[in-house]
Amino acid sequence: MNFYLPGGPMALNNNSIYTEEELGTLDKVKRTRIQLIDSMTADGVPDAVGQIRVLNEVLASTEKMIVDTANIRVKHDEASNSGAAVEVVVELLKQSRANQQQFIGAGTVPTLPAALASVDAVPGETEINPEPLTPEDFVAPTYDPSQVD
Repeated sequence: MNFYLPGGPMALNNNSIYTEEELGTLDKVKRTRIQLIDSMTADGVPDAVGQIRVLNEVLASTEKMIVDTANIRVKHDEASNSGAAVEVVVELLKQSRANQQQFIGAGTVPTLPAALASVDAVPGETEINPEPLTPEDFVAPTYDPSQVD
């Protein structure tokens, strides 16, 4: 049974988090583990309990190394993609702002279409920046019979 780890020597090189020396060491450890697994399983799975235990530990550590490498790559790609997504959103917002100014114009107030201009509106409904209302504006005046016509 021969093991093969994808990517070959220096498979972690696409990750800028490791130095060249660390990459070399990781690659050597990976190759040594694979050679050990190949050697121990050359005649099939070992029968001795001690060899089975050692083989199991080497297999587990190799599997963990593969999973850890994949997780690092995913996090690296996620960070790269997140930065790219932010750049795209910023560019879209800039374009959106430019388009708004193109159609509305800076500092101008949009007008209602003619079909809506003839609608009877409540006084102040279409005002821009109307005078603020106070609570007294919503309370009916007290009834004074002497002021009735």
